[in-house]
Amino acid sequence: MSQEKTDQQIKDEYASLLKKAKIVSIILVLLILPRLILGFTSQETFLGLNYVTSLIPLVFGIFITVGFYYFLWRCPSCNGLPGDSWSRTTCKKCNVVLK
Repeated sequence: MSQEKTDQQIKDEYASLLKKAKIVSIILVLLILPRLILGFTSQETFLGLNYVTSLIPLVFGIFITVGFYYFLWRCPSCNGLPGDSWSRTTCKKCNVVLK
């Protein structure tokens, strides 16, 4: 027996999902940062990483981000992809109000 979620429950779950998405994005930026700093400066190392080894956190960050958006970025109502933007107010698939 499945129960329908209320509008407030959907909005609360989507707000929580957006918060997690922002945290994942911050983690991605932090893991890309050594590669960016080494690429745009004349430094040989940054935090013990050289230009080649700075690819390791970069790839790790990309896997985290892709995994999050592939497995967890879902509409709380229909469990489909809600759309491609954090500013989306309605689900692209079921048109339920998210914000």
